[in-house]
Amino acid sequence: MRLAIVATVLFISLSSCVDVPSVQNSAFPGDWQEEFDLANRKLSHTGEATYFNLTPGFQITLESASEKLVISVLDETREIGGLITRIVEEREHKGDELYEVSRNFYAIDPKTGDVFYFGEEVDFYTLGIISGHSGAWLAYEDNNRPGLIMPGTPAVGMKYLGSCSRRSYGSGQGR
Repeated sequence: MRLAIVATVLFISLSSCVDVPSVQNSAFPGDWQEEFDLANRKLSHTGEATYFNLTPGFQITLESASEKLVISVLDETREIGGLITRIVEEREHKGDELYEVSRNFYAIDPKTGDVFYFGEEVDFYTLGIISGHSGAWLAYEDNNRPGLIMPGTPAVGMKYLGSCSRRSYGSGQGR
């Protein structure tokens, strides 16, 4: 899991993960950006920004002595809430065993370079067999919303929500 966190940080450049209250509690001060005016943006499922790459075929492999994570931008898309998103697959191994495969859904604003996160499907493995789906969520289902996973032009002091799901609200909280 540590390697997955390190890889995600590298892939999305310095997003932090913390547990925060649910949407209903709305405990975020006004300076945390939760709305991103997606209806007035022309998002794309393909593109590249300074800190994020949604070009099919792009791949990065990160390894430690005990873990390996392969992040691949697939030549696959998925429609979520009427928007076509790019699928980015993360395959995590612990030792020689496949531990987790997640399929993450992203779209980029070519004008600003902002990248938005629309959810993920997750499969956990035990002895080569799918054993769970913890953490899976999709925007526009069960009051989940897309979040800003990586701003195109990050600024010191910027605070935004990268994941707005009921299960992990704010898990992609970044600053």
